[in-house]
Amino acid sequence: MVLWNSTYVSAIADHLRAVGWTSTEGIGVTDEHVARLSPLGHAHLDCLGRYAIAPSGPGPGPGQRLRPLRTAAGGPGGQEDD
Repeated sequence: MVLWNSTYVSAIADHLRAVGWTSTEGIGVTDEHVARLSPLGHAHLDCLGRYAIAPSGPGPGPGQRLRPLRTAAGGPGGQEDD
């Protein structure tokens, strides 16, 4: 779970940098901001380590792509996820 979150947090930071995103204060995504991110700060993580995970095959490997990131309006292309 932590590896998965780390992979996607990194992809999101890279995407925001690539599109030149800035906050309402005009501040972009800096290395200092990224250094303070944690893959553990998410509600779907159970810090007691009790997970029921069904095998679904290997994750993205070399040459494979990640699933698309959600847009601000919902899922890929602005569609809400189920």
